[in-house]
Amino acid sequence: MRLLKPRQEGKAPPPGGYRRARAALAGLKLEALIALLVLLTWAAVQFGDALLDRSIRIRAVDPESYLAYSYADSAPQGGSSATMDPVLPLAWSCRLASASPAPYCGYGLQFDVLNDGRGLDLSGVHEVEVTFNYQGAAETLRIDLKNREPGLRETAPGAGDRINSIAFPIGSGRQTVRLSPADFRTAAWWIERNRLPETLHESRFDNVVALEMQTAAGAAPGLHRLRIEEVRFKGRLLTAAQYHGLLFAAWILVIAGLLAWRRYQAVRAAKAEAVRWRHALDSIPQMVWTVSADGEHSYSNARWAEFTGIEVGEGGLLDLAEFVHPDDRAMTLARWARCLATGEPFEAEYRLRHRSGEHRYMLGRALPERDDDGEIQRWFGTCTDIHDRVIAQQELWRSQNFTRQLIDATPDVILVIDDAGHVVFANDAAAAALGAASKSALTGRPWLRLVSPEVRRAALAALPAGDDGGSRHFVAEKLSDEGPNNWWDVILSPLAAKGGNRFLVIARDISHQKQAEEQARWSSRHDPLTRLPNRVLLQHELDRLIVDRRRPFAVMILDMDEFKKVNDTLGHDAGDALLCTLAERLVRAVGPSGLVARLGGDEFAVILKGARREKVGEVAARIFAALREPCTYEGTIIDCHTSIGASLFPEDGLSRGDLLKYADVALYVAKSSGRRNLKIFDPRMLSAVEVRHGMVSTARQALKSGSIVPYYQPKIELASGRVAGFEALLRWRDPARGMQTPDTIMAAFEDAGVASAISNRMIDSVLTDVRQWLDRGVAFDHVAFNASATELRAPDFAERLIERLHRAAIPARCVQIEVTETVFLGRGAEAVEGTLRSLSSAGVRIGLDDFGTGFASLSHLKSFPVDLLKIDRSFIRNLQTDLEDGAIVDAVIGLGRSLRIEVVAEGVETAAQHETLAALGCRYGQGFLYSRPVAAEEVIGLCSGGDGRFAAVAA
Repeated sequence: MRLLKPRQEGKAPPPGGYRRARAALAGLKLEALIALLVLLTWAAVQFGDALLDRSIRIRAVDPESYLAYSYADSAPQGGSSATMDPVLPLAWSCRLASASPAPYCGYGLQFDVLNDGRGLDLSGVHEVEVTFNYQGAAETLRIDLKNREPGLRETAPGAGDRINSIAFPIGSGRQTVRLSPADFRTAAWWIERNRLPETLHESRFDNVVALEMQTAAGAAPGLHRLRIEEVRFKGRLLTAAQYHGLLFAAWILVIAGLLAWRRYQAVRAAKAEAVRWRHALDSIPQMVWTVSADGEHSYSNARWAEFTGIEVGEGGLLDLAEFVHPDDRAMTLARWARCLATGEPFEAEYRLRHRSGEHRYMLGRALPERDDDGEIQRWFGTCTDIHDRVIAQQELWRSQNFTRQLIDATPDVILVIDDAGHVVFANDAAAAALGAASKSALTGRPWLRLVSPEVRRAALAALPAGDDGGSRHFVAEKLSDEGPNNWWDVILSPLAAKGGNRFLVIARDISHQKQAEEQARWSSRHDPLTRLPNRVLLQHELDRLIVDRRRPFAVMILDMDEFKKVNDTLGHDAGDALLCTLAERLVRAVGPSGLVARLGGDEFAVILKGARREKVGEVAARIFAALREPCTYEGTIIDCHTSIGASLFPEDGLSRGDLLKYADVALYVAKSSGRRNLKIFDPRMLSAVEVRHGMVSTARQALKSGSIVPYYQPKIELASGRVAGFEALLRWRDPARGMQTPDTIMAAFEDAGVASAISNRMIDSVLTDVRQWLDRGVAFDHVAFNASATELRAPDFAERLIERLHRAAIPARCVQIEVTETVFLGRGAEAVEGTLRSLSSAGVRIGLDDFGTGFASLSHLKSFPVDLLKIDRSFIRNLQTDLEDGAIVDAVIGLGRSLRIEVVAEGVETAAQHETLAALGCRYGQGFLYSRPVAAEEVIGLCSGGDGRFAAVAA
């Protein structure tokens, strides 16, 4: 087989539609051009005179183009007179007298207004037209055109302007005379006077400097009036014959040009057509080729060279076997040979080698071209790349095979049902679920006989509704009487298919989902830790009882006492264990007549059905009794106590919200009254809640108004009475009651947001005061302020405090942080330790406040950076009367001395306490004996020695 090399052409031509539109547009342009030329020719003929006219017009309205003058004869007996009209331009009158032998009078127009000798060139004028109005007895007038000829004076030195003269008849009134320059003659008297040779007798009009109109010889005496309207010297660029000849020649050139353009366009179109065909064949995606009957190459498009990378010159030979895949070669060549022999069309699929070395699937086709005798002249062939289609078909087959395997592997039951209700397809899961030996055993069987009665009823109800094209869904407990007893989710979906409608049935085993739903339903209404009903179930039960209204009931809310301390000291695992123990004991104490629920955190609720006030008291007593039994966690005994608030239906409220709110109010009163007791709601309790809310509101207002300020209580060196530092204590200024202590806004410290804002305000104010004291040189030593466990657990507390000290330029030794023992216990102790170590490394001293009242062990003094111990005031109060308190104080002082930790005794109020502490070796004391907390302004006086009372006490 011979294939051909593609010809290398230029860029592909524009699309055929664009070229045709451009050709049509070019034709329209040519026709429009011819029409325009015809129109221009008509206009040239029609308006030829106007186009060729080169006339000069002298009118009364153009006075700047001439100078007017008049003249007349003179005689001793009285000559003629001439005057110009003072009003009308180009108007003249004269009175002709007969005293002169040759009487005359006239009117002139001088054209060289600058008197430079340059007049009008009238040599091309073919007619002089004068329009004027004459009144008088003359029958003839004369016009003289004066032509100035500088060269004439060389022949006749005395000669003036040449007088070109003509006489013409006139009548009275307005009239127009047309005179030919050829009729003008040089005046005989002028020739005679200047004695000019005959060669200079011809009239000339190349420099006319003046035009004069005067009475002719023999004019009758009397009054003559003349007013010129217009003088027109008519000239033409060409004669009519020349002009028409020029138009004819132009058309000859246009026609010749059009014929040449037509021929050029035809040749160009023929070449472009051949190029377009080649470009078109090069632009199609198939390889196009032709070979002669004897196998000689004739043509191949660019796709062949692009695909194979081989260029074949015209007349060259190419062996197809070189490019066909070896596995396809024998079949392809045999088929081509048969077509060459029989002349039948050639078609074959084979793999052809790409220039990259890859073999791609091709569809080869060829048709023979025959002459009138039926002899094959050449073959026209194409090669179409069908590689992607073949690969896609192969992938489709693999995909279908994979899909069948996937459908058989899925645990979902899949059935396809025809419009007669018979199974036309089933997977392996369907056979197992319907109790069949294999999926082929289901094909052709009525599917409704294979399913359980429950599914049959649901399917019959769903099938007619499926006519709208939508899917139908139902849940059944058992798919088939022969299959497993599971829950199934069944979906019926219509399928459009040739030969009738079909239905797709998909059934999924949802037994695990059903179990999960039951578990989720239970979890949504129960507490996962205690497994008690939660707030949702409690509210549902309350709503049900309220709607029922047949029996009274009570709502009890319980809150564990000191639960946060358990979490902080023993960890949340201990707290969770305590909550579970409380839940078990509550259920036992309440019994079957009530519902116990956990609301969240350490808060529980109880609904007592049919209960009155007495019943509430009885159940509360059983609860308190059950909680007296100690709780243990990992060998540690934990106290389990609770406070209870209760409300009654219908006495206290008729809505769920009111009952829960009033029970919560009663709980607040119970906790405020010493804890571990029951309070049943009384309307008077609302005032206590209002007081609590009022405290929080007051604190917020104090923050807003800037009323929160630090007061400072001095620490005294017991031996010398010297001020050794201060402790900052919160005070706030009430506009009506003056300065107040923190207990008046105590409830605000239970609000995390307000408490944090108060702490930040105190720290900012203390640092401001310290900066002012430093600037004034006050020897205050240091100021201590308290930090809560929550603040110390914050990861950036130390960083923020140190940054504040840097901004205020305050040395770290000037401030001291006091913490309580509880910060060392429970979860978050690691974060607290990191914060304290960061502060200690920066130079901030750490004091342990209320030492001896908490749960701290001596190991914490070793593990944490503690610089100071403060003995709680409860030990100082009975120092002289309680031997145990005295022993504890002595032990703490000795401990501090051994560990080289400073010790400060709080709450020193009497001189005896001062003396005892000094005798025990306590170095510092703080209390009302020395000074009550004072404002920042009074610190300066205390530090400067004041009235010497500290020294007196020390003495």
